[in-house]
Amino acid sequence: MKNLLKTIALFFNAYFLNILLPCKVSSQGFAKGISVKSVAKKSSVTIGKRARLNTVSFTIGENGAIFIDGGSRLNNVSFHLPGSNAKVCIGSCCMISNTEFWIEDDANEIIIGDNTYIGGAHLAVTGKEKKIRIGKDSMLSNGIVIRTGDSHSIIDLSNGEKMNPEQNVFIGNHVWIAQNVTILKGSTVNDDSVIGCCSVVCNSFEHNSLIVGSPAKTVKEGICWNKERFV
Repeated sequence: MKNLLKTIALFFNAYFLNILLPCKVSSQGFAKGISVKSVAKKSSVTIGKRARLNTVSFTIGENGAIFIDGGSRLNNVSFHLPGSNAKVCIGSCCMISNTEFWIEDDANEIIIGDNTYIGGAHLAVTGKEKKIRIGKDSMLSNGIVIRTGDSHSIIDLSNGEKMNPEQNVFIGNHVWIAQNVTILKGSTVNDDSVIGCCSVVCNSFEHNSLIVGSPAKTVKEGICWNKERFV
């Protein structure tokens, strides 16, 4: 009886999501507190099995796609994707709270790997065909900002050309990003690294690095980290 009631609840939840979101919706999870600001008909939202969404808002442009894999939990999350062909992919068993996925312009994407935790972040992709990619089993605290661009242009007066083009940002697997870290365009942080509080990252870093400062620098190599506390 319990399984039957659960199946019925999921069916009606998916039904009402299809009414609420004027696009292609496929849901095997459960969502509540959904708000729609602007969603193009030629877009899609896919919610995997046992995924849970609570207080989530959607703005999706033409041919935009949001995929949330099974077992993930989203609480107080905003998807602001006004550009065309934008894509957000969230892996399985992620825990994401107080976060804004912001994609402007066209053909940009944000990819979050499986088992990643985000306590509070602003992930902004601007430009064209640019991306933010965060690997599996990573842990982001709150107050995190990750950007592929500066949002405004800096122009060289000698030739009229833009001096600050947008660039991709790549975060590897099992990376711990502490509170109030800013990661700017063109940055790469490889696997098993740690970024200390309030750091400003604007460079590339090797695996197993302890990264601290503004601008951030490697202060120790050959480290790793564990979610467990050791006394």
